[in-house]
Amino acid sequence: MAYTLTKQEFHRVESYKSLEARRRFQRRRIALRAILAHCQDLLPEKVALEFDQFGKPRVSSAQLFFNASHSRDVAIVATCSIEVGIDIEFVCADFALCGDLLDSVCNPTELKVLASIDRDQRRAVFFDLWASKEAYAKAMGVGLRLPFAEIGFLPVPDRRDVREVIDVGRMIRGAYFVHEVAAPQGYSAKLCLPSFAADIELVQAERLLPRTSHRASGHPDAG
Repeated sequence: MAYTLTKQEFHRVESYKSLEARRRFQRRRIALRAILAHCQDLLPEKVALEFDQFGKPRVSSAQLFFNASHSRDVAIVATCSIEVGIDIEFVCADFALCGDLLDSVCNPTELKVLASIDRDQRRAVFFDLWASKEAYAKAMGVGLRLPFAEIGFLPVPDRRDVREVIDVGRMIRGAYFVHEVAAPQGYSAKLCLPSFAADIELVQAERLLPRTSHRASGHPDAG
C-alpha cells in the first residue's frame, strides 16, 4: 500500500539513513493512513494531513482528532472525538537514569519515590512517568516545550487505571487525565485526554489494511 503515500512522505522515507528506519517510517505512515481512512470512510490516499504551529499533525474533520507514537518495533495511534495525546516507550534495560535526566523529567515527589525503590522497578516507573508526561504534552499540542518536572499526577477515586494531571508548583488541576493503555511486554503506553471516563477500544491496524486495500482496488467485498 505504498501507493497511498504522498510525494512528501516518500521524500521523508528517503531522508532516513538506514534501510530499517525507512521501512519503519513507511509502515507507520501506511498504517496511519489506513486508520484515518477507516475513521473518515475515505480511501487512504485521500487522507489529507495538516500540521499546526507546533508540528502536530491533524485532519480537517472537526469530528476526528488523532495522535501517534512509536518506539522500537511498535507504533500506536489514538483516534478520538476530542483532543488526544498518546505515547509509547520501550523500557530499555541499559538506559542510564542519570541525575540530570531525572531532574528534567520528575518533580520532587516523584524523585523521592524513585529513590526509594530498586533499580529495575525504578526504570519501569520512570518510563511510566515519561510516557504519561509525553502523552499530556502531545494532548496539549506543545511536545517537549512542556516543563516535565512541573507536572504531576493525582489518583482518581475508584479508577486505578486513570490519573489526573496537575501543575505541582501551583497545585492547579489541568483538566486532563492519563489513562493506562495495554502494550506489548517491555513497553509502557499512556493516553491523555480531557476526560476521566473513556471507553478505550484496542484494534490491530492489520485488521484495517485489507479493508482499505479492497476499497482502493474496487474489490466487491469492499465497504
